[in-house]
Amino acid sequence: MISVDTIINEIEKHTRIAKGAKDNQQKREHIVAIRALCDVLLAEQNSNTVTFQKNEELDNVQSIQMKNNIASLPSNKLKEEDANGESLFDF
Repeated sequence: MISVDTIINEIEKHTRIAKGAKDNQQKREHIVAIRALCDVLLAEQNSNTVTFQKNEELDNVQSIQMKNNIASLPSNKLKEEDANGESLFDF
């Protein structure tokens, strides 16, 4: 079972990242992670099945973060000799 201090450290980490995020979507995702971690802490007081719930919630948060990292990868624009511009509508 993960200690309360470890979960609190994760909450603090997500809080720092959310404060520094420029994009509202990124802020929101870290706030969701904080909320999930808080729910885990509160559930731990009421039940001993927290380990399974916490792991599932953290997996969800990590998959969201991975999707964002993939979506924010830099894209390389194709350069075609016969193209007139960057838009699909430039003929």
